[in-house]
Amino acid sequence: MELSLFAALGAGFLATSIMSLLVEVAIFNGWSQMPSWQLVLGTIFTGHRDDAMRLGSIMHFAVLGTLIFGTGYAVVLSGFDAPAIWVGAMCGLIHGTLVGIALGIVGDLHPRTIELATAGAPAPSDGYVREKEGVRIASPGIFGVNWGELTPAVIVIAHAVYGLVLAAVYAALS
Repeated sequence: MELSLFAALGAGFLATSIMSLLVEVAIFNGWSQMPSWQLVLGTIFTGHRDDAMRLGSIMHFAVLGTLIFGTGYAVVLSGFDAPAIWVGAMCGLIHGTLVGIALGIVGDLHPRTIELATAGAPAPSDGYVREKEGVRIASPGIFGVNWGELTPAVIVIAHAVYGLVLAAVYAALS
């Protein structure tokens, strides 16, 4: 398959949108108490919730999901003769696993995380806490276990779906 930047960007944006929708459905149904990816990313830069959501949305949808990972997945897909959707799903499983592992260090690196156990607060249902200084997100722990028991499955499955959707759309567009 020939590499197509247009197809990669379109597939990356659609896959990011669907992955985000799946995560929001999981949160809505109580399967996870994680904050949205947009809030997690945006609060790296600001504690103001609305500003964090705007910045995080740009980072999540345009930069990471569309440009970086959309293009990266397309490069991988272009190098395989195997059916694209299986390669995409496997890449998504690996991606989700790596994200889950990386969440284990977010509490140490992210400037606006809070360890809820030490703060004496119950786990919030939406993964973040409002304070006078702004929004702080609950430290996720490895695979986001501090955001709920099912969060590891939500993270891995959502990323597998991202890879599957990206591969299917990329194959259709290129």
